[in-house]
Amino acid sequence: MIERHSAPNPGHKPHQRVLNTSWPLHDENGPHARGIEDMRPHVPARARIVFEHDGQAIVDCTAVRQHGDHVCIYLHDDRLQVPYVWLAAADVRRR
Repeated sequence: MIERHSAPNPGHKPHQRVLNTSWPLHDENGPHARGIEDMRPHVPARARIVFEHDGQAIVDCTAVRQHGDHVCIYLHDDRLQVPYVWLAAADVRRR
């Protein structure tokens, strides 16, 4: 089951770019994660995200996919357009 996490401060600017996004796959169409299956079970995690306007944040999240040195996290946060972000594994730790 995926845990739901919320932004700690409702004053954040919504829909900010994540500057430390790290996609696991690249092809002629650009970066992607097509064909990567979810991990079972999902893993409670803590991640470092660098937001475009708010800067660095350490957030509780859920790791849902992994491919090589990349981890996809689930995080419900108003600063994100979608609740999933691919990060370098170095930016994600188990809780």
